Amino acid sequence: MDLPRPRPERRPSGPSSRGRGFTLLEMMLVMLLLGIVAGLGFAGLDRVDPGHRGLQVTLVQFLAQSRERARTSGHPVRVDLAAETAERGARLERRVFAAAMEATFEPGFREREGVETHGDAALGGVGRFGAGLAVGPGGGAVVLGRGGGPRTRDGVAVELEFLNPDGARGDLLAWEGLLEVSWVRSGMRVRVRSGGDQGMAWVEAPIGVQDLRFGRWQHLEVVAADGRLSVALDGATVAEAEIGPWLGEPTAPLRLGGSDDSTHSFLADELVVATRRVERGPELPELVRLDFPADGLVFDADGLLDRVRHPEPVELRLHEGDDLLLAFRVGRFTEEALP
Repeated sequence: MDLPRPRPERRPSGPSSRGRGFTLLEMMLVMLLLGIVAGLGFAGLDRVDPGHRGLQVTLVQFLAQSRERARTSGHPVRVDLAAETAERGARLERRVFAAAMEATFEPGFREREGVETHGDAALGGVGRFGAGLAVGPGGGAVVLGRGGGPRTRDGVAVELEFLNPDGARGDLLAWEGLLEVSWVRSGMRVRVRSGGDQGMAWVEAPIGVQDLRFGRWQHLEVVAADGRLSVALDGATVAEAEIGPWLGEPTAPLRLGGSDDSTHSFLADELVVATRRVERGPELPELVRLDFPADGLVFDADGLLDRVRHPEPVELRLHEGDDLLLAFRVGRFTEEALP
C-alpha cells in the first residue's frame, strides 16, 4: 500500500521571504511619513517652511477665540491687521466690547454706581428686576460712573430696561456729544454722533410706534460700531443706520430723564454701558506679510462671520517673499483650508 506523500511546504510568494513583514528601515520610513502628515496641523499648508507652523496655528486659534468672544459677550468682535511700526512688526488685533459702566438703581449702590437724582426722581422704585429708577415730571438722574467715564470713540453699546406708562413724549436718555434716545410723536428716536476725517454729524434711527409697548417693560439695546448703528427692542432689531467710522466722545455724564420743565414720567432699570477695547494678537515675523481685508473681519454677536460686511467667505494668505506659507478661508461658521 502506497503511503500518502507529504505536501511540500508553502512558501510566501515573491522573490524573497522578506515579504512576510517590514524591515527596520521600512518601518522607520513609515514612521517618518506619518509624523510629517500628523505635523501638518490645521490644513497641511506649511508647504514652504515647516518653521512657520506655530504661526499658522496661532492665527487660526486667534480667529476662533474671536468668534467665541463675540458669542460670550453678545456683541460683535472686529479683527484688524495693525501695520508695522518702528517698535514692532505687523500684528492682528481684535476689538472686544467690555462693560464700562452700569447702574442697578438700588439705593444702597448709589455712591458706588455714581448715580445722582434731581427733581421728581427716586431710586428704589418699582423696577423690572427688583428696585429701579422712578422719574416724574421735571425729574431725572445722572450716572457718573467711575474712572472719568468710558472711552467711546471705537464703539459703544448701551442697554436699558424702561417702561413708558402712557406714551408721553420726552427724553429717555441723553449723553451729550454722543447719544440721544427720546419718545416722539411717531414712536422713538435714537441719534448717534459719529464721523471721520471730514468732521462729526448726528445720525438718526427712527423707531415706529408699532414697536413700542406702552405700559409694559421693554429692553432697549443700542450698538454703534464699525460704521453701523443698530437698535433693538426685546431682542429684535427695529432700526439701523450707517454712521461714520468713529464715534463722538461724551462731553457730559450720561443722563436719564429730561430737563426741569419736562412733563413725562417713566421707570428705568439695569443700565449697562459697554465700550470696545483692543486686545493684541499674534505678531508677524520680519519679511512675512498677510493678505487681510482693509476694513477688517467682523464676527457678529453669534460668533458668525457678519453677512452684511462679508457676503462671501474671506480668503487669507500668508507670504514670505514670493513663497506662499499659509492659505485658508474664513467662512461664516469656521475656517477651512484652501487647496
